[in-house]
Amino acid sequence: MDISNEDPAAMRLKAWVLKHSKSLPTNMTPKRREDGTYYLTAEEPVRRGQVLVRVPRALLMNAHTARGSPACGRLVAEAGLNEWQALLLQLLCERAAGEASFWAPYVAVLPQDMSHHPLLWGPERMVWLRGSPLAAQLAERQQQVTDDTELLLVAGANELPIAEEYKKAHGGAELVTRESVGWAAAVLLSRAFSLDLAEEEPMEGDMSYWGTWTAHGPDTLCLVPWADLMQHCSAAGPESCAVYQFELGAVMLAAHTSYQAGEPLFDSHGPHLSPVDLVMDYGMEEQPQGLQQQLGQQQQAAVAAVAAGEGGSGGDAAQEGAAEAMSLAAAVAAAHAVDASEGAGVAVPAGGREGQQQQQQHEQVAAAGAEAEAQAAARPGDGDEDDVTTVSYAGMSGSAGRDRFDANPADVVAPRSSRNAALLTALAAVHGGTATAATATAAAADGDGGGAAATAGATAGAGSLALGSGGPDTASLTFLRAALATDVELVRAGWRVKAGAKDVELACRVMGALAEPSSKATEAALLRALATYIQGRLAAFPTSLEADEDRLLGRNGVPRVSGPERLAVVALASQKRALVGSAAAVACWIQRLDSGWPVAELYDGEEGGEVWGEGAEDDEEDEEGGGQQQQEWDDWGGGRKGAAAGRKGARAGKR
Repeated sequence: MDISNEDPAAMRLKAWVLKHSKSLPTNMTPKRREDGTYYLTAEEPVRRGQVLVRVPRALLMNAHTARGSPACGRLVAEAGLNEWQALLLQLLCERAAGEASFWAPYVAVLPQDMSHHPLLWGPERMVWLRGSPLAAQLAERQQQVTDDTELLLVAGANELPIAEEYKKAHGGAELVTRESVGWAAAVLLSRAFSLDLAEEEPMEGDMSYWGTWTAHGPDTLCLVPWADLMQHCSAAGPESCAVYQFELGAVMLAAHTSYQAGEPLFDSHGPHLSPVDLVMDYGMEEQPQGLQQQLGQQQQAAVAAVAAGEGGSGGDAAQEGAAEAMSLAAAVAAAHAVDASEGAGVAVPAGGREGQQQQQQHEQVAAAGAEAEAQAAARPGDGDEDDVTTVSYAGMSGSAGRDRFDANPADVVAPRSSRNAALLTALAAVHGGTATAATATAAAADGDGGGAAATAGATAGAGSLALGSGGPDTASLTFLRAALATDVELVRAGWRVKAGAKDVELACRVMGALAEPSSKATEAALLRALATYIQGRLAAFPTSLEADEDRLLGRNGVPRVSGPERLAVVALASQKRALVGSAAAVACWIQRLDSGWPVAELYDGEEGGEVWGEGAEDDEEDEEGGGQQQQEWDDWGGGRKGAAAGRKGARAGKR
């Protein structure tokens, strides 16, 4: 897949970064693929925790640099462009400036063809998302591109001196068009980082009284040259999320695992990203780098077992264990061998440590894996847990646990009363709802006793519910519980009779109290509402999960889908897996409830929503019980647990 290890543009970028950084913490080489995209490989062995990237602030492109740009800074200020629009315009201006731009070495390696990205899909491709709420979400994003284009045109972007020069140099082409803004938006959406650039302020005295506290403002959306060449790996942790270190004046991130010389390097675009996030935001399907370390160990064990079997010491058990491990490796390799030329995201290049001997081992593994897979397919009665292709397809560190379906709360339940609506509206202020919508809904809920519009607005304004393959997470269950709780339950949770939509802090404390179920009637209502909603969502899809996976894997005589359409199928299959898993979990909980299980123990066990949403180890952090609950809900964030650090700032909510 590499067409040049000494690509001139890549080498120029490296020299430019080195010039302004004085030194690079890790020697890395940028390499180019056939589709024109670049990635970074290690020139030397890298240890886990080693700093990979240190990019000085002077190389960042953001709203601050846009306001200070000689090309567009004045227009940015006069037109009052927001952060997203300012960065869009500067990116277009820097591209138009060519070699005169300070960022010319960086702009030269940006992909010029972003047509594979969902943001740029036309109506003929939008039909791939039929039955999914992703179609409406994507339409909103595309409308935002149109609105941004019109705003820039009205502001006079095409009358800028650089726009006039660009027009003369390119045969009358305009700087700002729907197409050029779409390209810039797709670049930002897929490459920009959300960074805290504020100066760290010392805290004086004991601040614990105030609970969680930060001295920093909103994050800044930034393009970070060099760092954005690395692709996402779901196995990477917070250490591989880009963080701005104020003392050093640079953006830094570290290696989440060890690498050998020649291997591609990876970062984390943010925690808890689902396949849908990767498709919709980054225009990519995650390749199996997250599985490489695990599979490498399994392959080594498999090869060793085969060798032991051939020597007479392993026996049938060794051969069977080797075949199972190699079947997993072969299935994953087959599922994720996506050529970059197909345009469906970025495929992971082969590691530099593959020599002739390892290539022979790989072929041996693949052959044995194919044979074992065929034998497994011929065995009747095997459960889904043994279906390697189904499990491995998710590509998420060997687990499908990152699949997620974001549900609109208004489509699941309506608030029981105006008091429930006021509680949910208060949560909207910290859960993603807009201030305008929250204020309007609050007035309606407090003023007229909670009409249908007010209650629907309260539910929709508080964000989304996260349904995973292990069921809805704790936050989503708590939200539904808050929507359906009786007046008595609300009072017991601490929601005062006269509390309203402006009592945000009180609402967060109430959610902490509602995190534990207490009423059989309320749990029955929310679970049955969930079951009905999930059934309806699955029925809305024109194809089944099995049909999608057949297309992704090229099995059962179905041709393997490729190109941009593959991205759509990846997203739909992920949503369906989440819904199917949630349906099974909800059905289990309803059965428990009907059979007389204590409400307090209803969600205990591996079927519970804790599995994918939070992690069972969280329950052990607070032996006294109450502190754990308070920690979870002081920063009410709803269904999607945990703030998304790293390269996640360019999402729709950031605009």
